[in-house]
Amino acid sequence: MTRRLSRVTRVRPHAAIANAADADAPRIALQPIIATSTGSILAVEALARFADRANTEAVLRTAQEQGRGPEVEARCLEAALECRLDLPPGVMLSVNVSPNALAHIAVCDIWPEDLRGVIVEITEQEVNDPVDLGAHLDRLRARGAAIAIDDVSTGYAGLLRLAQMAPDYVKIDRQVVTGVSQNAIQAAVLEALVTLSHRLGAAVIGEGVEDFADLAALADYDVDYAQGFAIARPSAYSAMTGVSAEVVAACRANRRRMLGGGGTSGRDVARTRDVYAVTAALAAADRHRDVHAAISATAVDLGVDMIGVSIAGSDRNLREIANTHELDPRTYPLNDYPATLSLMRGGGAVEVQLDDPGADLAERELMAELGCASLLMVPLVDGETTIGIVEFAQFAPRRWSSHDIAHAIGLAEHLAPVLRRLGVGIAPVATASAF
Repeated sequence: MTRRLSRVTRVRPHAAIANAADADAPRIALQPIIATSTGSILAVEALARFADRANTEAVLRTAQEQGRGPEVEARCLEAALECRLDLPPGVMLSVNVSPNALAHIAVCDIWPEDLRGVIVEITEQEVNDPVDLGAHLDRLRARGAAIAIDDVSTGYAGLLRLAQMAPDYVKIDRQVVTGVSQNAIQAAVLEALVTLSHRLGAAVIGEGVEDFADLAALADYDVDYAQGFAIARPSAYSAMTGVSAEVVAACRANRRRMLGGGGTSGRDVARTRDVYAVTAALAAADRHRDVHAAISATAVDLGVDMIGVSIAGSDRNLREIANTHELDPRTYPLNDYPATLSLMRGGGAVEVQLDDPGADLAERELMAELGCASLLMVPLVDGETTIGIVEFAQFAPRRWSSHDIAHAIGLAEHLAPVLRRLGVGIAPVATASAF
């Protein structure tokens, strides 16, 4: 997580910028980018606006044709970077720059030395062959900036170019996002782009969200963040009030539905994909060490930092019986952990994020003690009996995808009969109604 700077160095405009026409003087409007899971604000995008409501793309295109494109972009960039001074802690600033302007002296002089908390969006414009984007992006990263690729659909000379740029964020073009809840072809394109982006290690931002149906679809297809008029319109910082309670409630409702098994993406496929070796090992398990081997293999396959298996006793306490790290010897009264108790009663899955103020406080306090930032829990159900939980934990923030959830549920389904065979969870049984 990036840290907000207590002081941002102001920079002097390049001479070419200072001499540009007054008509090119931009003002900045900010639009929030939110987490689809919680509605919390990741960043605000700084959008340039010009006098007389002139179309921003038209102004930049005219400046480019006149040979002043980089200078005008640099003016926009300088105005945008001024907004860093007033952003709340933890909220990043996203700024735009075209590939051709990135190498220009006017833009190079604008960048502060410390770019932590800044997302640099590389916009989709024609790229001159001599522009070495890799070298320039490396310099920005060295100063602490995150890199985003804007308007991704079929641009940037294909998906190979996207892979070569190794962005931190991929922004999916509004042509893919707007109306995706009603269009199977758009949904297929979205799912493919999300899968590729996540495999490249990039988080995904969906642009052009114009209604709550599309916001729900983005959540279903594992899009991490969202931006659009349905969330908030661009506004001056002085008029910006953040995200409405209605938007936050919609995000949280979508997430609860997905965790409960109501998503529309390929979750059933995920349950059977890439886990054959684990399920085969569990089928032959006859010792506790086999359970440890199985959850360790799952952790490696999914890139999960820690997996634990806990059993509930008739005394309504949880005790851990397996862990990919050190086994926790303590017992935990279920009444002290409402999120876990709810899981035991209702099934599905429960997600707890350390930085989410709306999550279960008791769980968050325990996570902080254990050094975990993200937690995913699913129930261990043996027939009609809830015997415990399986926990996926990550030391760094992680939005658990539909595939993660499906894998966790699948692992729990295969673990339950193994534990019965090993004599675990039989004596201290507990039906769901008992909780």
